Amino acid sequence: MGRIMPPQIERNLNDSQTKAIFASNLNRLVENSGRKKKELAALFETETRTFRKWRDPNNPLWPPHYILPQIAKAFNCSLDDLYTHSPEWLPQTAGERELLMVVRQSNPDLPRRQIINALTLVLGELSAEHRKLWLDVGATFAGLDQ
Repeated sequence: MGRIMPPQIERNLNDSQTKAIFASNLNRLVENSGRKKKELAALFETETRTFRKWRDPNNPLWPPHYILPQIAKAFNCSLDDLYTHSPEWLPQTAGERELLMVVRQSNPDLPRRQIINALTLVLGELSAEHRKLWLDVGATFAGLDQ
């Protein structure tokens, strides 16, 4: 049986380039999550050392294919988001991820890319103060659904 490779979202990338994109996105998600690396390793049922190798762009070790959906779920992103080279398509903060989740709950069929593009356009035009207010509104609506 051949080696199972993760999908290559970007065209014409070799394995090491794809791993670098994946590792970069995973590291960003880990840092923005505020969770401890040891806690995340336990969540993905692996050793901290192995989890560190997944996040190392120079290490050829990938997470097993059955862990990838767990990673996406833990960080509220899609599998495509893990392999997408455009970091602006990934929610950067917990507030942005929460707002994305609220929008997604209102219309689960909306493509993530479309939601993020719309939010980026709207929130990008706001001052930092107004942006925080909108993120707080999203958090309030998220709390109403619970």
